[in-house]
Amino acid sequence: MSDDKLLVPILTPNVIAPEYVEVADCYISCRLDVREAAALLNVTPEYVSGIVNMPSVNNYINTIENSRGLRNSRTFFEEMEDIIAQKKRDMLDSELGSSADILELMQAMHKMKMEEEKLALKRLELEVKRESARIAGSRGKVSNTQVNIGTGEGIAKGLPSVLQAIMEAK
Repeated sequence: MSDDKLLVPILTPNVIAPEYVEVADCYISCRLDVREAAALLNVTPEYVSGIVNMPSVNNYINTIENSRGLRNSRTFFEEMEDIIAQKKRDMLDSELGSSADILELMQAMHKMKMEEEKLALKRLELEVKRESARIAGSRGKVSNTQVNIGTGEGIAKGLPSVLQAIMEAK
């Protein structure tokens, strides 16, 4: 086997034409607003919508949005920690303020964190109940069986034969 056979180009099904990338980038920069992107590109909103709804372009937009959101988002509690740290620095620099200010912020943060934990616990309990109901539903299938008595010769089938058998037993 020669070395040039090992260099096979990898073709991806999500290759996008450059003009579609331009429309997608404009759409993203316009905060996912079709009309605003169409106005900036001087095209119809239908044209932008048609390009944005193409599977390859849609995957491109989702990839950009997801990566941007994951890298640039900060949680509320990270922000609170920064505020508390800034408050501490301000107190040390100015030599004004009291530890009560920081304690109030920390108490509020603690209270919010405990509420978040309670909600997470409730969410987990609901998931467990939902899963157990799903499992019980798959195991708890009911099968009904009908037993016909008196199927012999000369005896009517079903309920009349049962009644006849009871009368004869007396």
